[in-house]
Amino acid sequence: MYLRECQGVDLRRLPAAAKLGSGPVTAEFYDQLFAAIQARGQSAPEWIASKQTLGRDIAARILQPWKERHGRAPRILATGAGEAWAECTWLEAGFAVTIHDGTSAYFEAIQARQPQASFLQSDMASFTPEQTFDVISMLANDFVLDRAGFVDFCRRMAAALSPGGMIICYCPSVLSLRRILIEALRRATGYYRRNQWIFWGWWRSPGEFQRVSRAAGLQLTNAFKPSNGGWAAQSLTLPSWKENNGIFLFEKAI
Repeated sequence: MYLRECQGVDLRRLPAAAKLGSGPVTAEFYDQLFAAIQARGQSAPEWIASKQTLGRDIAARILQPWKERHGRAPRILATGAGEAWAECTWLEAGFAVTIHDGTSAYFEAIQARQPQASFLQSDMASFTPEQTFDVISMLANDFVLDRAGFVDFCRRMAAALSPGGMIICYCPSVLSLRRILIEALRRATGYYRRNQWIFWGWWRSPGEFQRVSRAAGLQLTNAFKPSNGGWAAQSLTLPSWKENNGIFLFEKAI
């Protein structure tokens, strides 16, 4: 997956862009992107609103039902949370949430909004929680990990899940049949290299989430396509024609 712009910031102009080579973006790159966004004042209001809508939908459709089934609120770890606009809606709803990210650049701003938040800083490639959690979220961050890295991360998170706990993985880059054709054409013609696109991360097919969950010792129990019109069922194996966002639930056996 390649980008040239994020929230109005030209990614090619960030100093860390010159150091990326063919690899995905780094913590240094994210720090510079955050600084560029903050220099403008804040993230785009429509982007913030979309994240908050996602967070409230997850609370209503996943977190609250978990609470009702188990008779208590889940202990939540939000991994790679960035500015945590979605995750802060869970704090607003009264859930206990630990915010994790690879950089502490966002923590002060998050704590100003939600003083009850707690924080952990560690690179996703090495992060191993010392506590046990009932729900671990990955919202729009799985794409920074290649397949082996994604499996390894999910194994480490599975070890930190309580029995009956779950990983909520929201992926904004679910691979489609249409995207497979586009990517094949663009790579064959050198389109990304010629136009200086930044390698942002990996697309994933629905079937890959199934394989990753099994490799991590978890079960993929459900998948959804969230949209403004409501949540539709997402195939657990087959890509659709057009790319979409997806929410995948990996559960740990009781």
